[in-house]
Amino acid sequence: MIIKIDNSVFDSYFAHEDRDKFYELIEEACKKRRQGKHFIYTEKKNILRILDDDELSGIQKSTLKTVNKELTAFNEELLQTCKIINVINSKYCNVDDFKNEILLDLNRQEFTNDIIPLATLVLENSNDNLVFSKIASFVLKKKNLSNFFTNYHVVLGGGNTMIAECSNFLMTNPLTFAICDSDKKSPECEIGDTAKGVMKVFEKFNKSEHYFQLNVHEVENLLPLCILKETARPEQLPAVKFLEHSAKVQPECYKYYDLKEGFKYNQIWATAEDNVSSYWKGLYEQYAESNRMCYSETYLDGAKLNQSNNVIFNRLSSMLPHAIDKISFFNKEELEPQVLENTWYEVGEKLISWFLAPRAINV
Repeated sequence: MIIKIDNSVFDSYFAHEDRDKFYELIEEACKKRRQGKHFIYTEKKNILRILDDDELSGIQKSTLKTVNKELTAFNEELLQTCKIINVINSKYCNVDDFKNEILLDLNRQEFTNDIIPLATLVLENSNDNLVFSKIASFVLKKKNLSNFFTNYHVVLGGGNTMIAECSNFLMTNPLTFAICDSDKKSPECEIGDTAKGVMKVFEKFNKSEHYFQLNVHEVENLLPLCILKETARPEQLPAVKFLEHSAKVQPECYKYYDLKEGFKYNQIWATAEDNVSSYWKGLYEQYAESNRMCYSETYLDGAKLNQSNNVIFNRLSSMLPHAIDKISFFNKEELEPQVLENTWYEVGEKLISWFLAPRAINV
């Protein structure tokens, strides 16, 4: 995240106003920069004008000199795409110029503990961040931003717990963000109750831009096919092979397959067709035809399809935690199936826009 220190802060400093707060801000900003938590942005002249101040410590001056060098090579397009914390002094600027932006006002704010809070990302499951971290690294490399990474604190929710956690954090930390699974099993399905609830919480706090809705059933649908193949046990491979075949026929289906539970016969060949059956039935029938198999003979022992509560192929729930563990070692340049490329970019660019941070430095 970028800390953008407005000229008004330095104007108040040279007018000898709010100097105690100014020094607190400089200490906090320099510390966060050394730790690699935030990037400091301001006009270079502002830094040069305060370096002779004897109130600044040696480590603060060294940090500010490093920041000054970084600003020379800084890509200012990132100011348009990344989340910015604007630090101002409202006595010396027009607050209306900063509408809908995160503000810290030296003139009005009483600083306690961390002046600049660490961004918090609320997720549904403990393994989700392994996938998101890999996606962010992948996209940073593709965008030639390998000298940056993403920095945030993860809080775990899930179900109603996630809704409550988001509400609690938004009340105290303006840098609270969340990502939810869609729980959709086809493009036409509605998003799940958790996603709906979390979205409403962020709307209530006027922070809709801090919420991101995944356009996949669950985080596991972001795993590349090669990881599923190498992790699946023999009895689980038929499900992976079906998904591989179907993704070639209808690429988007890779995002909506229920990897944990699979689909049951009475979901696909439902008496009353719904969004799930209408989307998946043709893919299952085409796969059976191409592989010369008959679901009823092989799996049902003569039972009627719409009366069967059996799962087509096996569930993959037991292998998915192991598959997610392998994502950290994924180092291929291309993704399979191809449909993941756009999805990874969409997720990665959102994470980068929220949490872009420079590498830690020693001064």
